[in-house]
Formats: sequence, C-alpha cells, structure tokens
Amino acid sequence: MKHSILTALFFTFICIFAAPVFADDMPEDITGYWLTKKKDVVVKIDKCPDNHDERCGWIHWLKTDIQQYDIYNPDQSKRGRSLCGIVVLYDLEQRGDKWSGGRIYKANDGDTFKARLTRTDKDLIELRGYIGLPALGKTTYLTQADKEDYAACTIAEKIEVEQLRISADKALNN
Repeated sequence: MKHSILTALFFTFICIFAAPVFADDMPEDITGYWLTKKKDVVVKIDKCPDNHDERCGWIHWLKTDIQQYDIYNPDQSKRGRSLCGIVVLYDLEQRGDKWSGGRIYKANDGDTFKARLTRTDKDLIELRGYIGLPALGKTTYLTQADKEDYAACTIAEKIEVEQLRISADKALNN
C-alpha cells in the first residue's frame, strides 16, 4: 500500500513538473514572417487556405533591386506576373518535429523542389529543398522578421514601380 502511494506520488510529480520540459521539445509551428538568408525576400507562412493542417508560404515583401516578375516560370502564361503575393511554399505537413511533404518554388530559376522545414529556434527555420531524398538537396535558413519592418508588397505598388522605370527609360532615351 505504501509502495503504491509512493509510486502514484512519483508519477504525479513527473506529470506536473516534467510536462513543461517535454512541451519545449514539441515541434513549434512555423507560421509567421520569415526573411531569407540574402535578406531580399520576406515569406509569410500560414495555414494553407484549402487545408488548415498544412502550411503554405507567400511572398510578403521583395527588395526593390531584385527580380520582380516570375520570368523563369515553366508555364509561359505566368511569366509576366509579379512575384508579389505568389505562393512559394505549399502543402507542408507536420511530421514529428519537421514540416515536410510539400514543395518550394524557386522563382529565380523557375524550379520546384520538395521541401522540409524545421524550426530550430524561436527565430530560425532550417529550410531544405531537395529532389528525391533530403540528402540530395540544399539547406538555407530563414530568420523571423517583424511584419512592421517589411511593408507588404502589392500589385498596385509593382505597377507603379514599373511605370516609373518606363518613364525613366523614356527620359534617358530622349
């Protein structure tokens, strides 16, 4: 009887005090705003519109001196579209401590790869893009970004920038 009371107390102690330790080891969600390693793009990662258990990522902000249009897309009908707001990560499912099973679209060359994301720290995501097996891929890192520091790009803003560029070109040629 005494032994079973001590055993019950021991397990109660473990459940109360060890649960927070184990909770810290649980995989964290990857939603938020994430800045690329080159600091030229911010991707917003959130629940996919058609499946809230999966995560998708959209271009939220682009540095103005980089490629602005989807010129390398294998679908020629999409090559004139702005990169602003396009989906670059999709169908990521939580599997243990990783988000995988999805894809990443690499707009600077038009390729699409399998993707695996792991939140290694509260402010850091390891992103692995690969073909076939993860061992046959490349890893980069995303750092958490403050949404307030990176104003959302808009299609209207992109049209205005393009119109200014055309005006400047015309002025230089006259």
